[in-house]
Amino acid sequence: MYYYEIGYSSYEDSHCETLTHETEFNKDELEDMIAEGFKSLFPSACAKDLTFLYCFYINDEVNIYDWLVANKGFKKLKYTAISSIFGWGDLKTPTDWKREIGESSLYKKILQQIDSIESEDCDGWMQKGIS
Repeated sequence: MYYYEIGYSSYEDSHCETLTHETEFNKDELEDMIAEGFKSLFPSACAKDLTFLYCFYINDEVNIYDWLVANKGFKKLKYTAISSIFGWGDLKTPTDWKREIGESSLYKKILQQIDSIESEDCDGWMQKGIS
């Protein structure tokens, strides 16, 4: 089984999905299939006005990932668990980014662990490394 991460990213947004396949493809072969999928999904010259965000993930019914599954034999990877935090909130301020992080259990667990650490002089801790 071979794993392929396919998606787009920018400073503001990103979306990647991991697809699997029984066949090993190199990057060039994979990109040829993705380009073929774009042409199939957007046969009109109007597609030149689209953004890559729109091309990769239009909606749940039309997207490059499902096209690769339906037309090239890929399968979607099913994760056992996913853990992710949105944003880069300040760990010293529990209410920082509160609206965006919502009820993130990971964020709360990290804050609980950090709150249990004894106070110390933190000057230069990044240079020393985290133990």
